[in-house]
Amino acid sequence: MPPNSVISLKLNERPAFARLLTDRSNSVLVSTYQLDSDSSTRAGEYPQSSIPVSSNMLLDVSIKSTSIAATTDNKGFAFLVDTNTGTVVSSWLAHSLPYLQGEGCEVWTCCMTDDASLVATGGEDTTMKIWDTRTKTSISHAKVFDAGVTFIDWLDDNVLLTGCYDEYMRLIDRRSTKIELRKVKLPGGVWNIEKTEDGHYLASCMYGGYALLDGDWQISHANQKPGANLLYGATAIDSNSVVYCTFNDYSVSLDIFGNRE
Repeated sequence: MPPNSVISLKLNERPAFARLLTDRSNSVLVSTYQLDSDSSTRAGEYPQSSIPVSSNMLLDVSIKSTSIAATTDNKGFAFLVDTNTGTVVSSWLAHSLPYLQGEGCEVWTCCMTDDASLVATGGEDTTMKIWDTRTKTSISHAKVFDAGVTFIDWLDDNVLLTGCYDEYMRLIDRRSTKIELRKVKLPGGVWNIEKTEDGHYLASCMYGGYALLDGDWQISHANQKPGANLLYGATAIDSNSVVYCTFNDYSVSLDIFGNRE
């Protein structure tokens, strides 16, 4: 395909996530959002197993090498689940709005450390909290955000990469959460951030489309146009092409913006 071109595919369900599968000849995994709760399939595939966790809507899940998974819901709760036994090990109220004490709010994101000793959660209450999974107590929290926290990823044992509805991507050290190590303004609310193999970042910015940043956090390429249809997921194919999915028009698109080798 020539540079500066887009090819799109329509799906039967709304796509919400895209990820490049590097071990499958540049295939892309796309997950879809299922509106019909009576159906037992998603995108034509049957689940191998299912673990009942909450009667509310689950918003994120973090699975590491251990058997313990963390997940969060839209009523403020965080859960630890043993995937071997299929049981909920523990649950607690993690986030609530300040003017509705005791009533939980959306916990948009969660991420565990590799050893599952800590889990970070981000909520609609504009805070990120870090929890000790053994005691279920908050050991630190960050209040540097101006809107709901929508994405968290551990870059190492202490530094977290975050996205927020306030349109900023940030680096935060859990040992000093009042200080932002780095932040950059992006075209829209930051729903997801992918770190590419070359050390760059691809941010899915919802109504702001997507933005590709280099290792110094400078925007090297951005496409805001697909944000008109609400872009939740994007994945880099190479340095000059991105696959993104847009929620409102049920589409998955390949965007080529440079000469591909």
